[in-house]
Amino acid sequence: MELFRLTGIQWPGRVDLYKRGVVKLAELSDEEAMALYKEGIPYLEPTPQGRKILFPDEKPIEVKLIKPAKSPAKKSR
Repeated sequence: MELFRLTGIQWPGRVDLYKRGVVKLAELSDEEAMALYKEGIPYLEPTPQGRKILFPDEKPIEVKLIKPAKSPAKKSR
């Protein structure tokens, strides 16, 4: 399993899934893991390679530095 990693559960990730029985998440193929992830299994997290397949149009968030405005000069009396 190269496209996903376990999250929130320890290895081997044994879970009892409805209509599937007991499954070891760490031993799944990428195709099986992809199907379970799309069904909403919370214990699988996509790796950077997996994110490229799942979200091909995803772009990194760009953060631009904002310079603070200068305060107006105080007039002396």
